[in-house]
Amino acid sequence: MLSTGSTCGATLVERSKEMNPPSVSITDNKLTIIVDLSKDEGKSKKGKSTLVSSTHGFLTIPNRSDGLAIGMNVVRNKEK
Repeated sequence: MLSTGSTCGATLVERSKEMNPPSVSITDNKLTIIVDLSKDEGKSKKGKSTLVSSTHGFLTIPNRSDGLAIGMNVVRNKEK
């Protein structure tokens, strides 16, 4: 599990649906990210896409001395 780090001034947007954070693990020095693609967090601010999963800013990766962090959004674009 990731811990909250610097969000670089980003604000957490209130979503109408449940949060769908990514699941992250490290095995043999390899980072694995799992996202449930069957869920979503609601529409983007401008409504052009749907946010499927997000770290909502940068999150530090625990148990690392090198300061690694991850920031990620998974979006579903509106069909044209």
